[in-house]
Amino acid sequence: MKNFPRNQVTHYDTFDAFMEGIEKEFGDRPAISWFLRNKTEMCRSFRETAEDVRQLKEALYHRGLAGKNIALVGENSYDWIITYLAVAASGGIAVCIDAEQADDSIWQMMQMAEAEAVFASDVCLPICESIPEGKERIRLFAMLGEQKGSSALTCRSLREEGRALLADGKQPWRCMDIEARQTAAIVFTSGTTSASKPVMLSHQAILHNASDSSVYVSAEQRVFSSLPFYHTYGMTCAVLATMVRGAQLIINGDLKTVMRDLHLAHADSMLTVPLMIEAIHNQLWLNAEKEGKADGLRRLLKIHKILSRVGIHKRS
Repeated sequence: MKNFPRNQVTHYDTFDAFMEGIEKEFGDRPAISWFLRNKTEMCRSFRETAEDVRQLKEALYHRGLAGKNIALVGENSYDWIITYLAVAASGGIAVCIDAEQADDSIWQMMQMAEAEAVFASDVCLPICESIPEGKERIRLFAMLGEQKGSSALTCRSLREEGRALLADGKQPWRCMDIEARQTAAIVFTSGTTSASKPVMLSHQAILHNASDSSVYVSAEQRVFSSLPFYHTYGMTCAVLATMVRGAQLIINGDLKTVMRDLHLAHADSMLTVPLMIEAIHNQLWLNAEKEGKADGLRRLLKIHKILSRVGIHKRS
């Protein structure tokens, strides 16, 4: 069997150790970026990301929600990642729900997972708040992101709450001892043939999977992804596997802007699925046809193919 060189990647057993480890190892390196409507790139370093997680953990603790099941319902966003990490690192369970599901399916998932708090996007929050059964168990509804004119509690305001608690001289809350095989997240099956079913994933299973995926594959330093974070593949291989090796993740949360964001990202690599690759391929040829450059592109591809056969790989 052919031997392949291995990349050096740290393996973590729990999310609290993961957050401490990447902050210490990568510090001020850029960690997560995203684009605003005006195309401005926003970026948080590993140190800033770890601090945001620490602040949200503190707020959850003082609200009696550390170690509880907390649902996440919404599109990809920086707040989504921070909430997931804070919940898991505080000994709780992040309940990852597909925001594209029908209202009754979202309610059913929240009930099955016995969620005691919900973090949702501005579009999904009203749906979650109108849950017909089991609402008495839910002690907190918070918005992922911001919405002008809204008085709803937000992930950002909770982080500010946690920051104020820490600034008052209170000792940072240390979570209970977390076991490697303790459940960190609940995800749901696709429900192709029946109703979606919850699947429990442990700290060690998620984090070791993320590290193992980077041992043989190097995705370079700027990684773009629009894969949904509620899906295990998106969260593990795009988010966690990128962070554990100190690379920068550029996220997209709206398929309407995926081509724009991909162009702005200047990414070295992209984590995606075949359907997205096909869409990008079709869009590139459509643009080439519109600009009258399709024939020239075909000639370049033919030349590249011939050069590759004789071992010449030219990049520009």
